[in-house]
Amino acid sequence: MIDIIEPGERYSAFRFISDASNAIGRHLEAGKLPVVVGGTGLYLRRFTDGVVEIEPGDMAVRERLENELVLHGPERLWERLNQIDPSRSNQDSSNNRVRLIRALENI
Repeated sequence: MIDIIEPGERYSAFRFISDASNAIGRHLEAGKLPVVVGGTGLYLRRFTDGVVEIEPGDMAVRERLENELVLHGPERLWERLNQIDPSRSNQDSSNNRVRLIRALENI
């Protein structure tokens, strides 16, 4: 699984699990022993331990939040999260941009 996506293309643990399962299946069917190496720890853990399947966020909402983050900074998103759900804002730092966007897109 080298060069399977283009630069800038979104990739997820869900897609990795699917791609890796297909690649391993092809090798096993061909009588070959697949070896899994490299990659990120997150993807490898999700592949071996599984993941809880959730509905993907609305991409339009995510894009709007990402644009707002670029224009106004993470502090503005954190302030909104703090107004909506103070307990959640205590868990998520204003510096963790991915968590901020995911928290807001799921509210």
